[in-house]
Amino acid sequence: MTGKTIKNIYRISHAVKWFLLISIIAVFILSTLMYHVPSFLGYRIFYVPTESMEPEIPAGTFVSAKIIKEGDISPGIIGVYKSGKRLVIHRLVSFDGCNAVFKGDNNSFFDPIVPKELIRYKVIHVFT
Repeated sequence: MTGKTIKNIYRISHAVKWFLLISIIAVFILSTLMYHVPSFLGYRIFYVPTESMEPEIPAGTFVSAKIIKEGDISPGIIGVYKSGKRLVIHRLVSFDGCNAVFKGDNNSFFDPIVPKELIRYKVIHVFT
């Protein structure tokens, strides 16, 4: 093989790697936008459509969250919990070991009591 052939093989393999990486990212983003959000190694991206967490999380913002462990459940975190068929992203106000109380930062009222089994994720980053 000549040096030119090796360079061409390298360029093609490099292009294939970039194509695969961009394709994976595109699938992940499209899945997120369609609300069929995949979990990758315990992390997930959520879209926040409402103003309930403003100013910390503006409406229309994406956040990343990780699967919550019992040791992560403490007042002050922003958590994601299951309420019926939807997921809610609000701040944890109190936790007694069994039940939690959440509240949107921009809301004047507390959410209904949430059993700890329904707390799914802890927000770790806000994409602003």
